[in-house]
Amino acid sequence: MFRKKEPNSQGFELALRSGDFSNLDEAIDMLREEEQPLNVRLRLVHLLGELRPEPALPALLALIQSGSSPGSLKQEAIHAVKKFDDPEIGEKMAAIYPGIRADTYVREEAIRLFASRPDRAAAFFAAIRESKVIHKEDVPYSLARRFYMLEEESIPEMAEEIWPESKLLTAKEKTEAIASYKRQVRSGKGDALAGRQLFLQTCGSCHRLDTGGGNIGPDLTGYDRSDLDYWLLHTVDPHAGIREGFETVEIETHTGRKIWGKLEKDEGGTKYIRPPLGGKGESLPDSEIREMRILDLSIMPERLLEPLNEQQVRDLFAYILK
Repeated sequence: MFRKKEPNSQGFELALRSGDFSNLDEAIDMLREEEQPLNVRLRLVHLLGELRPEPALPALLALIQSGSSPGSLKQEAIHAVKKFDDPEIGEKMAAIYPGIRADTYVREEAIRLFASRPDRAAAFFAAIRESKVIHKEDVPYSLARRFYMLEEESIPEMAEEIWPESKLLTAKEKTEAIASYKRQVRSGKGDALAGRQLFLQTCGSCHRLDTGGGNIGPDLTGYDRSDLDYWLLHTVDPHAGIREGFETVEIETHTGRKIWGKLEKDEGGTKYIRPPLGGKGESLPDSEIREMRILDLSIMPERLLEPLNEQQVRDLFAYILK
């Protein structure tokens, strides 16, 4: 059997990158064709997201809405649409959202789009509060917190109303929580083996301890594992001390879009931002950046211990402090 020859889209790509949009319609047609190889369509979507030609926006939205589009293509298309400046994107994506929410990765990429600008957040909130076609339970804590970063047009207040559990703890609440967990840890014996499993489930996606865990946050293996007060403080209040190299930056573009994440590269007049806790990274030329600042908030969420019962709290710290 002969393999189907992959179509050559490089001509389109080179022309578009050079500012020649005379073949844009052909590129969009190729993007729409389901028989085209997935990698070709993904590459075109990525390019259109970088260049943001207005005629491409309806085609990208159609890809997201189509039931036949693969999840990876929908994610890439949402990421591309996020970069466009059309004021109707929020409402259009809110209308599309119920049909894409079944795929967790696609759903969360859409939520990141809504959290990128106040007008998009307002459309998302209206669909939750008024039409009720979007469920507030779809939004995990880490993504709910993104809406608080949009400081315009009462967006943080609406976010707190919809997700009251996502509001940051007050200093008094943190002090009381630390004292409560300290009593729980000291009130009985924990099982370190069970605690290791809890660590991997609760903390291990970001932190490494001994032989298991992730690398989004600092490796905790070398820390003093005999100081309960230290571990409780930084678990209940992750913003108390953010280690150098793990800061979160906030970038605002000239179009008003906001991007959060770790600054991975800064070279050649371009910054590459890796988003916290999942999502697609993004390269931004300095010419598109209005402001960049380092946040004094950790990407590590608060309230991590709240879902645990007292025995689970003892188990978790039996492992951490062993």
